[in-house]
Amino acid sequence: MRPCVPTSTINALASIVGPGNGDGVPNYVFAPGFDRVITTTTGNQLWCAVSDEDVRITPEGNNKYEFYAAIDPENNDRLSLSIGNKDPESGARHPDIYPRLLVARSILYFEQLRGQNLTHLLGRWGDELAEPCFCDNWRQYLGKLATFGLGPHSYEQQVEAARSTWTGRVAWENGFTVIDGIDIEKSHAEGGEYVLVDFRRPVDCHQAA
Repeated sequence: MRPCVPTSTINALASIVGPGNGDGVPNYVFAPGFDRVITTTTGNQLWCAVSDEDVRITPEGNNKYEFYAAIDPENNDRLSLSIGNKDPESGARHPDIYPRLLVARSILYFEQLRGQNLTHLLGRWGDELAEPCFCDNWRQYLGKLATFGLGPHSYEQQVEAARSTWTGRVAWENGFTVIDGIDIEKSHAEGGEYVLVDFRRPVDCHQAA
């Protein structure tokens, strides 16, 4: 297996840990069965639960922030993400949770654990009704579509809008450069909906070296 996320990429991403912030989530957390609260270098407490199927990191007693990455139970080459790292009221970001770095670390963790490369990264972005705390990607997606004028928008425009989001940029830097599909899903919240985006790596990325 040739990893699609080399450790050099993770080392480069680690440079985002800057002065005034913590050192992030330590590497020892990424081990099957790890499930406990850790104290970060800033004194914050994070609950970290890691299995062979998912990674969940969230502040102890605080649901305003969350990092969650999970293997699709029906397709184990697919990883889905649910990330919220901004206080919906103040806009403040958590000083110890670095989503870009955690995405790369999670991908590498699952690939090394399972001995196979992931081929799909799934984004699911809710609007203010569906996901009031985690709707930045939704806003970025609609904001880019708005630059193309009033709809209906072409599939090519939807693809460009998806790539312009935070998840789209992170997918790209981790090798998921192809978009296989974009769908709209209604949520249980009245009027709420999700945009579902399937980012895929090109075939030559996950072939054996």
